[in-house]
Formats: sequence, C-alpha cells, structure tokens
Amino acid sequence: ATTMRDMAEHMNFEVTNIYNYIENKQAMLNEIIFDTTKDFSDGIRDINNASHGTIDKLKAIISLHVRLSSTKPLKVALMTNDYKNLAPADFYRFLRQLAEYQKTILSIIEEGIQKNELYALDPKFCTQTTLASLRWIHSNFIRSNYKTNPVELEIQIGKILFGGLAP
Repeated sequence: ATTMRDMAEHMNFEVTNIYNYIENKQAMLNEIIFDTTKDFSDGIRDINNASHGTIDKLKAIISLHVRLSSTKPLKVALMTNDYKNLAPADFYRFLRQLAEYQKTILSIIEEGIQKNELYALDPKFCTQTTLASLRWIHSNFIRSNYKTNPVELEIQIGKILFGGLAP
C-alpha cells in the first residue's frame, strides 16, 4: 500500500525526482527480490562446489542464511514474504530459482545419506525441515527490541538441527 509519494517523502526526495531513480514500485520489488535471490544462489553454489563433507556444507547453509538475514533483514523479508506480488513472468522465474536452490540442498542431503554422514531419513522432508528452520531468521533482526547475536544464532540452529533438543 506504500505509494511512490510515501517513498519520496521517506527519502527526502521530491516526488518528481524519485522517478529518476525508481521506475515504479514493481521494478523496485523485482530488483530487491532478485538481488537477494542472487546472493542466496551464489552462496549455495559456492557451498555445493566446496570439497567439504555434508555436515560442513549444511553448517555453511545455516551460516549463509544467518549472514544474509542479519545484514539484509528487510530485503530477505521482502524475498520471503512478498515474492507473491511479482508480475507473473517474474513470479515463475522466482519459483524456478527457489526450486533450484531447494534442489541443491536436497542433493547435499541425499549425498550425506549415501555416505552415511546423515541418518537415512526422507531427504525431501529433511530439506523442507532445514529450510523451515531458517525462513524466520530475518524477523529477529528487524525487531529493534530483540537483539540477536548472529554467531550465537548460527550455533544454536546448528545444535538443534544436528543434535536435537534433548541432551
């Protein structure tokens, strides 16, 4: 519901000048979402191409999510929550990129199961559970009254995913 006028006022621009920087709200949404998607895609590609074992790769995925969520929480929130507002062609492009990202995590988990580095559980369920445990992180960094240490958060998520909740 934000208007171009609202954005101009927030940035101390004249409304007519904002169009020198932003074509329209849809273009701005696309840029933010696809720039953030690229950060995640570049990160997962590097992790997948690393020579480390499954556990280290999964820890790196946790680190990627915590790092991007702590440094770009509003952009990650837009990507996570507002991709549904993309124009149809961009919406489907986003879904293809998301599917590719998930497929990479799935392949890392499947490889870990094959190498007996992970329990022989349903790899699709493990992938979705891992992603579900990472999707909310940005909200901690948006709330100004809740201060989260990114390194502590990363360690705690790793402990829960790899060790469970019970001692």
